[in-house]
Amino acid sequence: MQQSFNPDNSLPQADFDQMMFHLGEALVYLKRYAVSLTPDERRGNRSVGRRREAYVRQTLRAAKAAEQILPRNLDVVRFEKTLIAFEQHKDLQVVLAEMAELGDDTQLAIGRELMLDTDTVYGAFKLARLRDSSLDRVFAELESFNTRTFQEEEEEKKEEDK
Repeated sequence: MQQSFNPDNSLPQADFDQMMFHLGEALVYLKRYAVSLTPDERRGNRSVGRRREAYVRQTLRAAKAAEQILPRNLDVVRFEKTLIAFEQHKDLQVVLAEMAELGDDTQLAIGRELMLDTDTVYGAFKLARLRDSSLDRVFAELESFNTRTFQEEEEEKKEEDK
């Protein structure tokens, strides 16, 4: 795997299109059984961490061994299917987390490369306009845009910190 972005070694458009198609198909499958919770619903649920997962497994084993003492409304087969779905989703989360991390890292690397090229162009205009006054207007536009963008980013940071 690459450690930095090389545009000469980037994903060809046909491969990108194919990947997006398959990811779209995967999303269709996921939406068939996925659940979307509200923030309140997320806060109100007990989660199943590693320790609780072991407890759930032990409880299911006990339920299967002594089904006759359980309330009639508890379906042990359904309980087991729910555990299987939980395991499948954990496996899915591992793949999705890896994909998200790779996507984030790649986006950051591409952005870093873009900013290096942008800074090079900006610096070249800054120097060249000293010799060629016809470049003053282009440089002023770049300078103005850069200043506005920086101010907007600072304002966004202040809002996030509140």
